[in-house]
Amino acid sequence: MTFDNNLLNTLTINELKYIQLYIAKLIIDKKEGCVSIPPNAIITTKSKSINTKSINTKSINTKSINTNSKDITIYTDGSYFSNDGSAGIGVFFGDDDERNVSMALNSSKMKVTNQVAELVACIKALEIIDTEDREYDSITIVSDSGYTINSMTKWIKNWIKKGWRSSTGKPVKNLALMKKLYKLTQKHNVTYRHVYSHGKNKHNDESEEYKNDEYGNDQADDLATKCH
Repeated sequence: MTFDNNLLNTLTINELKYIQLYIAKLIIDKKEGCVSIPPNAIITTKSKSINTKSINTKSINTKSINTNSKDITIYTDGSYFSNDGSAGIGVFFGDDDERNVSMALNSSKMKVTNQVAELVACIKALEIIDTEDREYDSITIVSDSGYTINSMTKWIKNWIKKGWRSSTGKPVKNLALMKKLYKLTQKHNVTYRHVYSHGKNKHNDESEEYKNDEYGNDQADDLATKCH
């Protein structure tokens, strides 16, 4: 069984996404023994009805549908223009995802630097997760900021032991942001992964994961730079 091509051509992108999500949910529920799928079930969008009998459900990859996944990867980036002091953040959950963020930072409320923007982008991503009425098995933030990743994965435990002071004995920079991000990181048990910016694949990693990371990073970078 396949899609009716004539009907397919009349659907909008949002309607196709709706249908894909609906069918995927039916497939998952059926596998879990929750429901049985009527052979001639009708899916109704705002303007059209589609008979599930004409849909090849075996061709739908439910693993690619973010709303049903218990694992999530979020791409973040911060942008700072030294010539005018403007900055912005980008948070990318996926193509056409309503959670994506492109936001300028107000330099009148904080001292803005590229490092600040990178930290704020990660905080914003986890604040969005905080608002969701669901739990994830794993949350991964992918960033090209070695500063942010090293802060959360390597340096912060020693900073805490030393009363939030660095190895030089000076107070940790961007302390309020560091504390806020660390609190969210601990709450959600976040994993951080580094990606080189602008396609600089220094290790010639050809894995599918790294290709996805490069794409996600590019999208986050676009979101961060277009808002200021």
